[in-house]
Amino acid sequence: MVNTLFRRSIKDIAIYFPGKLLPALTAFITIPIYARIFQPEDYGVLAIIGVLTSAGAIAIGNWLTTSVMRFLPQYRREEKLGQFYSTLLCAFILSLLVLGVLIIPLGLIVKGTVSPEVYGLLPLAILLIIVNTLLSILQTVLRADQRAKLFVGFELYNVYGALILGLTFAIALGFGVKGILLGSLIVTTTAGLGIGWWLLRHGASIKISTISGLTLREFATYGLPGGVATIGTWILSLSDRYIIEYFQGSVQVGLYSMGYSLADKSINLVVSSLMLAIGPILINAWESEHREATPQLLSQITRLTLLLVVPMVVGISVLAKPLFQVLTTEAYLPGASVLPWVGFGALLYALSLQAYTGLVVAKKMMAMARNYLLAGLINVLINIILVPKFGFMAAAVSTAVAYGVLLALNVFSATKYLPWLFPWRTLRNVLLASGTMALTLGQMRVYVELNLLTLLLAVAVGMSIYLLMLVITREFVKKEVRELQSMFSSLGIVQ
Repeated sequence: MVNTLFRRSIKDIAIYFPGKLLPALTAFITIPIYARIFQPEDYGVLAIIGVLTSAGAIAIGNWLTTSVMRFLPQYRREEKLGQFYSTLLCAFILSLLVLGVLIIPLGLIVKGTVSPEVYGLLPLAILLIIVNTLLSILQTVLRADQRAKLFVGFELYNVYGALILGLTFAIALGFGVKGILLGSLIVTTTAGLGIGWWLLRHGASIKISTISGLTLREFATYGLPGGVATIGTWILSLSDRYIIEYFQGSVQVGLYSMGYSLADKSINLVVSSLMLAIGPILINAWESEHREATPQLLSQITRLTLLLVVPMVVGISVLAKPLFQVLTTEAYLPGASVLPWVGFGALLYALSLQAYTGLVVAKKMMAMARNYLLAGLINVLINIILVPKFGFMAAAVSTAVAYGVLLALNVFSATKYLPWLFPWRTLRNVLLASGTMALTLGQMRVYVELNLLTLLLAVAVGMSIYLLMLVITREFVKKEVRELQSMFSSLGIVQ
């Protein structure tokens, strides 16, 4: 049964992967473009607007996305989907009303902490908060319903549609940063409307008479602590840019954000694909008659995470400066120094997401919220103390430290509900293989001048060395290779 569930996970990951790979590739498209059309200060303004819109969407919507993921399978099993969807819409409207009440006081608070350029874009940011929240909720419905292909289709439309339209506004019409935001607003709105129309056409029913106070209370009891946990995630991953803006200005934000974006988007391509697929599968396994298989399934997913993410972190760290030289301009080169720390933090974050599975299945959301807030507050405290003196490098180191704290807290809190069978043998083999790869890439940097072509060659050589070492250490066995070939062949990925 564990192997069957794991194969289902791999299948879903393979479906979600293009939906994350192609959007992640936009980073390698937009970074060279943004580096050439925006100065670091302008890019910093764009990054700060991204921080504010992410914070707003988290605050008003993430209690609903966590509830959707946890309760949609239950309400489907109980044949109460009409009640579920009607109450979900009611809860979203209530969230918007809360946002409306808080807009003016929050706007006054923000005004004194950001540049005039950022403050002038706040009306657009508010509209983006609303449409991003709606789209996030609807996409989570698709995830919870395991509609992976549909999710991927709308994800690709949203990312590439916003990119094309935003660049058209920014470059062809001369709107600059505002054009990027306008493109995102228009495309995100149409994507949300598209998912909503599809759901209504496929059985989603919304009636005032089916709104349930009991369901709303259930959403709040479970989702609000989960939403607090996600606010902690925002504090961990995005608040550093706000602190850098306050103490160092938009130029430093631009340098830091360029490096952060390159490392984070690359690694989170894998992390997001994993979590999008396995989250619903782990919950459904726990809620089914196969509950005893959940710890073994989680262990296999952790093994897969180590195999995929650790070499990415090592490779990005070794090739940080060449990557920046190829993808950006000289003005952004100082941002390359953050890549190793951001990559390491992304790995710790990926492991922490798996470590807290016990809290999710046991519905211990207050414990999860506590862990995220503690780690987030530690991150903020370190940043406030060190960023004024050491600049954005302090923020990079602080983020990795805070993710380490989060991982430790999640392990301590969650394993009593669901054992996390950590694959220590795999970690040893992966570190050995990645270290050998790093030595090879380091030598290539000494003897070969890295441009785009030789950088791609270096990546190919590094991957080959890494895979060879995994075979030598017997981390991969023939049976696993045959199973992977069979699964990917059935998906049409390989022949």
